[in-house]
Amino acid sequence: MKLFKIHPSLIAIHVPKTAGSTFKAVLENVYGWQLKHIYKHEDMHVWNNGLPYRSNKPLVEAVYGHIEAHPDWLKFYPKAKLIAWVRDPADRVISAYYHWLKAGKGQDDRQKDFLKKKPDLLSFVKSEEYRLTVNAYQTYLGRIPAESYAFIGRTEHFEEDLKRLEAILHKKLPYTGREANVNASKPEISEDQRQQIRALLEPEYSLYHKLLALHH
Repeated sequence: MKLFKIHPSLIAIHVPKTAGSTFKAVLENVYGWQLKHIYKHEDMHVWNNGLPYRSNKPLVEAVYGHIEAHPDWLKFYPKAKLIAWVRDPADRVISAYYHWLKAGKGQDDRQKDFLKKKPDLLSFVKSEEYRLTVNAYQTYLGRIPAESYAFIGRTEHFEEDLKRLEAILHKKLPYTGREANVNASKPEISEDQRQQIRALLEPEYSLYHKLLALHH
């Protein structure tokens, strides 16, 4: 199989539980076959370790997936605008927890182990075992300066911020209104429990607020 060097104009990082499926549908509408969705583990390994990536298709204009920002991206893809969406860290972690509880096929090893142990919510947030999922902003966004991002969107203000992104990318971004991966069975969390989670996520909130202060 022939592989091609890529020179994308956009690299979009999908932080879990930040309306990623909805945004992927937007990107597919805009970029079509020129969108490279990174979902295979071997592809993620290359991106997450800052190695030069070669695609199985030419003329890739945009890259999207659960990939972790690496300082070498700034060297390999100097023309690419780096973007991501975020939401309140406690809301994001709670959503991730209940998403894992109902996970079906395609689980990774951590999710399989989680379903065997079924920790309660606070144990999940406290556990070192699930740190990469709980501390997602540090994991996915924290290795490059906050100033390196061209855009940080807020899931809670999706339509409003999508309009801002149109001006940055100079592209019309059609939004279908489709919501995906919404867990209707997720229970209400007490304010006391939410406050405990917020306290445990202090480093996440620090990066979250820094990103928002720079981009909003």
